[in-house]
Amino acid sequence: ALIWCLAVLGNEASAPYFLRRMRNNKRSTLQRLIPYFWHISSGAIIWASAGGLLWSTGDPASMLLGISLLVGTLVHVSVFYASSRLQTMLTMTPVVLIMLIVLVSALLVDDWSLRTKALIAVSLTSLFIYVVTSASQSVRVQERLRTSVLANQKMAGEAPLTGLHTRRAFLAQMENLQSAKKPYCVLFVDLDRFKPINDQHGHAVGDQVLREIAQRLSKTEQALCVSRFGGDEFALLIKYKGDQFELRAAIETLYESISGDIQTDVGELYVGVSIGYAIAPLDASVPKDLLHAADTAMRRAKAERGGVTHYDASGDGSAHSAAVLENSFRSAVVGGGVKA
Repeated sequence: ALIWCLAVLGNEASAPYFLRRMRNNKRSTLQRLIPYFWHISSGAIIWASAGGLLWSTGDPASMLLGISLLVGTLVHVSVFYASSRLQTMLTMTPVVLIMLIVLVSALLVDDWSLRTKALIAVSLTSLFIYVVTSASQSVRVQERLRTSVLANQKMAGEAPLTGLHTRRAFLAQMENLQSAKKPYCVLFVDLDRFKPINDQHGHAVGDQVLREIAQRLSKTEQALCVSRFGGDEFALLIKYKGDQFELRAAIETLYESISGDIQTDVGELYVGVSIGYAIAPLDASVPKDLLHAADTAMRRAKAERGGVTHYDASGDGSAHSAAVLENSFRSAVVGGGVKA
């Protein structure tokens, strides 16, 4: 009994340490979850071992306590998997009723001494307090974990400044559309006069411009995903219903909506916009090729001083081939395949 009590106290004394690790946002979710899972598991082993030993004695009173300990351990572990407070309460209800029945039954047995009845009452009351406390603690821990996971997912999927999707989330959405074999269009949007504005008025005003552009892009009804790729470059996934004229009209409307003057702390500023777009699977079927096609079309639009440009395989294809050749040549030089 003394060894068992010391083991229980040691296990419970370690709980604050594990809770501090749970609050450490520098650790991953898995790094915070594993220690707490070990804490739950070790506690369950200690209580189950005590219940098994009591059951093996053959004494009716000890066996009664052993059953209660085993049931309490089962509920204790089950609470760890409860996903809400309501589910935790429903999981706890049977063990509370069982403990109450066992306690009443023990007190009504005439053959047992007052000392035995008092021992059972104290033990069951302690077990009840322990299970309820650990259940409450488990709920708090899981809520903290859930909040942490959601925060990590949000940070991974959204850019902090604009609230738009990140490049990773955008590419994942493209992969999903490709897997579903749904036609779609990729738009590359680049701001023409962002750098001069940033240099002249500072980054605070530049951030105002980026947030306003992001807000205007987010209002696009046909958009499946809006992302900031970095700097002053944005990308959109647009629904494509097979009508290129309708698609072009929608993109022209988008161009007009984001090309207007932007109100900032230093007054109204005009930021030119260049948009290039490519259609899947018309212009490319692989996401990375489609993305590069839209980027190539955007650069042609930028060279033509703004506007909207659709990827042209006959004209832009040569530029794409030249870019691929240049990258291959650079890789060969770095790798030692080409020597002076």
